[in-house]
Amino acid sequence: MNSSIVDALGWALIHSLWECAAIAVLFAIGNLALTRSTANARYLLGYSSLLAMPAAMVATFLSLFGDHPPAAISLVAPAPVAPNSEPVASLLSAAPSVVSSSLPYIQLVVWFWVAGVIAMSTWSMGGWIAAQRLKWRSKQPLPEFWQARLKVLSERLSIRRTIRSCEPARS
Repeated sequence: MNSSIVDALGWALIHSLWECAAIAVLFAIGNLALTRSTANARYLLGYSSLLAMPAAMVATFLSLFGDHPPAAISLVAPAPVAPNSEPVASLLSAAPSVVSSSLPYIQLVVWFWVAGVIAMSTWSMGGWIAAQRLKWRSKQPLPEFWQARLKVLSERLSIRRTIRSCEPARS
């Protein structure tokens, strides 16, 4: 991977720690303010907060990567100016010099993060596959007592669709 992409991603990950903490604090304050509100309002606040966290990281990455040329991400420090030079010459010689801001272990942080994303995605996909397999193997209907109970509950909740309930047939 390009070192400027790795640096930008590493800094975005580091900045996401405080950004997500700030979003969580704002969510907690908003949730306290909405204590007497509807569940939909609190759900919308929570959903918005969860969407804001990765959006903040992506925005930070884009701002860090977009502001700099494809070289190393850098901090700008003014070059030293000679004390007895002319004013125009001192303005021209005060061009910024590039100082690298890369942390020594930032590539390691990024690669551990990528490995974690891959591992958690694989684990989540495995759980989804296991749930789908369980759904397709569940062909044995529940006893009549549970069927009647489910029908009463669906009528009380005004559910018009037919609900199929089966128990898993473990082998």
